[in-house]
Amino acid sequence: MPLVGGGGAGNTAGSNPSGTGTSLNHIGDHVTASSGQLPGVNSYTTGLLFNTGSNYIVGEFQFDASTRISNTANGDRLVFKIFINDEAVSIVKLDGETMDMPATAQIPMLLAPFSKVEVQYHGTVNDVDYPTFLRFTGRVY
Repeated sequence: MPLVGGGGAGNTAGSNPSGTGTSLNHIGDHVTASSGQLPGVNSYTTGLLFNTGSNYIVGEFQFDASTRISNTANGDRLVFKIFINDEAVSIVKLDGETMDMPATAQIPMLLAPFSKVEVQYHGTVNDVDYPTFLRFTGRVY
């Protein structure tokens, strides 16, 4: 499920401090967003979508390439795009077991106040048996 909403510092009213949800989750001066398990898709699909609040955030995006649930020796090539205010700022390609590419990646990023943040993902198979995961963790300043 894509994430939306946000806030700046502190525990924003209505935030969900753990698990997946519909906002940028605040725990003290830290934030987290998690897509939960997303199905494999062969078109660009939004996996995370949230807005930052009135403070900047120093954080990291974490990506996990799809791995076939019933056979973890099989994976899926995935491309992730990070957009800030509808402008592409990063692209990451990952793979499971079928190519010489890492299956996970971490991308550090500084997020400015009042920014719209979206992460899209695109796989090579359209199959719920090939889930992927997206996360963002950071600290609000």
